[in-house]
Amino acid sequence: MVSLAVGLALLTSLAAPAGAAGAAKAPTPTSTTQTFVDTSRQRTLPTTYWFVKARRPAPLPLLVFVHGYDQTPSDYHHLITSWAQAGYLVAAPTFPRTGHGAPGGLDASDYRNEPADVTFVITQTFVLGASAAGPLAGRVEPGRVEVVGHSLGAEVVLGLLNSCCRDPRLVAAVSLAGSEQFNPGVPAFPKAGYFADVTVPLLLVHGDADAENPYDRSVTAYAGASPPKFFVTLKGVGHRAPYENSPSSDPTARVVAKTTVDFLDAYVKGDGRALKRLAHDGNVANVASLQAASG
Repeated sequence: MVSLAVGLALLTSLAAPAGAAGAAKAPTPTSTTQTFVDTSRQRTLPTTYWFVKARRPAPLPLLVFVHGYDQTPSDYHHLITSWAQAGYLVAAPTFPRTGHGAPGGLDASDYRNEPADVTFVITQTFVLGASAAGPLAGRVEPGRVEVVGHSLGAEVVLGLLNSCCRDPRLVAAVSLAGSEQFNPGVPAFPKAGYFADVTVPLLLVHGDADAENPYDRSVTAYAGASPPKFFVTLKGVGHRAPYENSPSSDPTARVVAKTTVDFLDAYVKGDGRALKRLAHDGNVANVASLQAASG
């Protein structure tokens, strides 16, 4: 049985990244927060949505973002803003035991429950999108769902591509500083299940100076994944800054914002020019390099 508690629209403006001089100002996303309760699993998931509000609601591809350990979606507001401005409906749950200020205390091992949380949020979002009224009515396109995660949240993303926890509705996945391991030598999900009979397009992004979740873990994930797959190496940076800093001031954050949008545009929106943009935006002298196997 599922109960749904709706926290009515909290409309919030997010600062848009500064563009080039003379460029048109990017639209400012709107946000609304809903609280979902999965009574069958005793899981409460406050979920904030960001999207650009058009005069007439139009269905948008759903992007579910999975935050890292001891963090909340607001830590990533620059990146979330970039996705919303690019035409995605971003759903960002705060997870009950890995989010900052977790009511029951932090428990990193609770990530094992989060693939099912993501699946639940997707389903509930479809319900809201199909409703006759409400802030998401008419704004959700059920056929195009993608998932992005950072750090522990990226382990959840890779778990959603594991045979243990797969959601067949996903059409693209992005791992930011992720891993197939929870602790060194301990798989986050069953080792044999990773990428088994799955061809969901995958983008991995990782800093080669990451001391919290070592870079070689994404190297391993890239090697094991089937095409289409892409791997952006951020040069000389660590675990958090490229995903939290403003793209207007941090060149690695700018690469993350651009390449994630390029990848999603290619495999979610079917933009035939997006892979060319990805090759350009993922190769920046002294900042980033791109490996690709587009299949």
